Amino acid sequence: MTYSSTRTRTFTRTDAVYLASKVAADLKQMQLFYGQPSDEDITDYAIELGVLLVNRCVKMVEYGFKKANNWVVVVRYDVRSDGLGLSDDRSGRIPAAADVTGASWSSFLQHSETWSSLDQSEKDRIEDSIPVERTSGVEPGFGSGGWSTGKSYSRNGTALERGVYLSR
Repeated sequence: MTYSSTRTRTFTRTDAVYLASKVAADLKQMQLFYGQPSDEDITDYAIELGVLLVNRCVKMVEYGFKKANNWVVVVRYDVRSDGLGLSDDRSGRIPAAADVTGASWSSFLQHSETWSSLDQSEKDRIEDSIPVERTSGVEPGFGSGGWSTGKSYSRNGTALERGVYLSR
């Protein structure tokens, strides 16, 4: 007797909210260590990420502190949807040693190719459901410092691969 099965994965709003909650937990730890972002900002960023993930409209997002347009400490999430080798780690382990004196809180987001292919009315519909207002800009740079990687958050074939940059 031969048996075969097919399993399909559908990334849902629930999956997107789950991944966004992992990011929110990281942001809450940043708040604990550095005083920002605010609770309201964390909620808004989580809503934004959830909406963009479920619509497949985000490629990468960064949250952190910058000084003179260079990151001092930043957490970066790269979106992967290839389903290969995905793990779902616990959130946390944000570095507590960054000197953010004189630095300002910031976030930078890159939309995906899916976003680029949408017509303006669809982009407007998505943006109207997001509480974060973003403006065009240039990604902050990186000075002398280093990256630590190795954490990822995944659900149903989509992952956020996390990297943390800390300046020296």
